[in-house]
Amino acid sequence: MLDEPQDRDGEWHLTHDPAGGFAGMSWKTTDAELGDFATKHQWLSTSPDSGFVQVAMAERRDASGVDVIRGLVLTRIGNGAGSREPLTERNEWFAALADVFDLRFDGSTPETLDHLWNRVLAGHHAWEAAGRP
Repeated sequence: MLDEPQDRDGEWHLTHDPAGGFAGMSWKTTDAELGDFATKHQWLSTSPDSGFVQVAMAERRDASGVDVIRGLVLTRIGNGAGSREPLTERNEWFAALADVFDLRFDGSTPETLDHLWNRVLAGHHAWEAAGRP
């Protein structure tokens, strides 16, 4: 939900779906350059503390909801909401990436795919061992 401007300077606030990954965000309608985002992008892309580095993730929104895969767990939020059971079979996980998110790895070497699968699987096992927070 997008709230009305909070002041005359064009400040806006987005209240995000409570089931989503963040509570909301605020911004002002002023000019920005791509470089204004470089520092945060660098941190999100490379920091060991960034959730985008810690867990493989993809999202796809459509008119009735959102499909999210975090690690091995595929979730549907909204219409058609479904199970949160993990995709623990390699072929099933890669098929979901292709079918749901249109993420295909056709040009990737088998070693690259092995590395990706093993890393995501190990992260899932660590998450389970920690009590699936």
